[in-house]
Amino acid sequence: MSPADAYKLAYARRRRWLVGGTLGVMALQFFLYYCLLRACGLELAPAQVVVGSAGAQVAGALPVVSVGSLGTHETGWTAAMTWVGLGFTDAVVSGLFTQVVTLLFAALFVPPAWWALTRARRGFTAQAPARLRPSGSHGDPEKSSPNEV
Repeated sequence: MSPADAYKLAYARRRRWLVGGTLGVMALQFFLYYCLLRACGLELAPAQVVVGSAGAQVAGALPVVSVGSLGTHETGWTAAMTWVGLGFTDAVVSGLFTQVVTLLFAALFVPPAWWALTRARRGFTAQAPARLRPSGSHGDPEKSSPNEV
C-alpha cells in the first residue's frame, strides 16, 4: 500500500467516525427534545420534533445575540414549532423550557468533564507522540510514510 493510499484510508476512517458521531449526537438531541415536549404534555410526531428542533438549531447558529428579548434558540424554536403545527404559546413555553433544561445539563456535566480534563492533562507531555510528529513531510501524503498517518 502506498503512503497516499494509507493516508486516504485513515482519512476515510476518521471521516466515518466523525459523521457517525455527529449523526448519533443529533439523534440523541432530537430524542431529548421529543421527551421534553412529552414532559410538557405536548404530543408531536417524531418528524415534527425533528423539523422543529432542527430549525431551532439552525437559528441558534446565527450570529445574533437576541431578538425581541428572546434568544436565537427560543426564537428559532418558536418559529419552527409553530410552522410544524404547535400553538404559539406552547412553542414559546416549550422553547424556554428546552433552553433551561439544556443549560441545566451543561451545568451538570461541565464540572466532571473539567475535572477529567484537568486530571488527563497532568499525564500528558507538551510534545506530541513520535508517531504524530511530522518527520519532514509536514502532512504531505506523497512524502509521508504509513507510520505517520
